[in-house]
Amino acid sequence: MKQFIFITSLLLCLNIFAEKSYAASPRESYEKGCALYSKNEYRAAAKQFEEASQSIRSTDIQYNLGNCYYRLNDYPQARLAYERAVSIDPSNSDAKYNLKITVAKIKYAGAQPQSFISSYAHDFLHSNSIARWAVYSLVGFALVLMCTLLYFFGNALWLRKGAFFGGLILTFVTALSLVCAGILTVQGGEPTEAIVLQQIQIRQSPSGNSKSLQQILPGTKIKITSESSVKSWKQVSLDGGQKGWIPTAAIGLI
Repeated sequence: MKQFIFITSLLLCLNIFAEKSYAASPRESYEKGCALYSKNEYRAAAKQFEEASQSIRSTDIQYNLGNCYYRLNDYPQARLAYERAVSIDPSNSDAKYNLKITVAKIKYAGAQPQSFISSYAHDFLHSNSIARWAVYSLVGFALVLMCTLLYFFGNALWLRKGAFFGGLILTFVTALSLVCAGILTVQGGEPTEAIVLQQIQIRQSPSGNSKSLQQILPGTKIKITSESSVKSWKQVSLDGGQKGWIPTAAIGLI
């Protein structure tokens, strides 16, 4: 009996080892996806990129995944992938360009667009990475310190005036860079935005039987509030400031 248990356990371990051995690595999945995409097999390619994205947070993977969904006319999923690509690497100009095209397609289909201010603020925030915003703030701080020294110890009046006003401008730029770096750092820990992937109703409370506040179309970007999720629901905030609840299954976190 003990021998039988031992053999069974050994076979089970060997089976698990074999499954792990034959499981494709993220690099292999990515390369398979690229090969399938070149053959116009977009759905199969998307599956490979999805598998690769489970293990690696890569702007290239998300960009190619977005291309697959765009070719399949699945614009909400395409937008989600492009948004993730830009979030990972704000300097990815190809992803930014394709994202604009995709958003235009979604707006044409009737999804609710973001307000101008919200859209501009998002683009400005993600125009640089966390590291670059941090560098800007450090350089700005050094320049503010230099202006301060010139103001207190400069001999010429024009030099002191220039240092004063220059210091004010640099203080604002430094503070803004520091705030942007802080926001991106917080967002990197917990997704604060999402893309709606299916037509859904925003509910007053986390229940399918609660009052419907608004209908949201696929492809719309929404904000996740700071409150925690409740089971399979997320609390979201719309552009008008209205808050409600939406099923987690209906959205894709950026």
